[in-house]
Amino acid sequence: FNKSNEKGISMKRKILVLASSLTFITSTGCNGAETSAAVNASNKLVVHFKDISAHWAKDSVETAIQKGYVDGYEDQTFKPEISVSRAEFIKMAVTALNLPVTGETSGSKWYVPFATAAATLGIYKGADFSLDDMNQPMTRMEMARVALRSADKDYQDPAAITNDPSIMYNATKIGLIQGLA
Repeated sequence: FNKSNEKGISMKRKILVLASSLTFITSTGCNGAETSAAVNASNKLVVHFKDISAHWAKDSVETAIQKGYVDGYEDQTFKPEISVSRAEFIKMAVTALNLPVTGETSGSKWYVPFATAAATLGIYKGADFSLDDMNQPMTRMEMARVALRSADKDYQDPAAITNDPSIMYNATKIGLIQGLA
């Protein structure tokens, strides 16, 4: 790859890592609160969530936490069976892409700085869902749309094809999502 393409490739790799690390994304939870994990002496994140030890996504959860994409709840749980909200997924995408986030990130609308960062890059658009609906569960289609825009800047363009079949096809084609059995 040539040097002019490195930034796009890097962004694609980050979102692909996010997608592959979080294959459980539509059925697990995180929030804007501090992580319940601790950092050990070697500066490596050590995960201590009481509700993931026997969960099928334990390794993916731990990987996502170590990469800083997700965090847990203050009661030292991760709540892996709770749906991911739109706000949480936007936060994960913004974090995976290392986008600058400015403004207050706590309180009842902790997600506004993340949504603003995502909107600035074009991975979230107000027509997708309103800021007032950010705490609703993220649908698979919405996740595919945001992930596709995160991985491929061509889909950030307002003129890009944005119909649902095209989004699902292209998100599957580049490996962001998988079909169900």
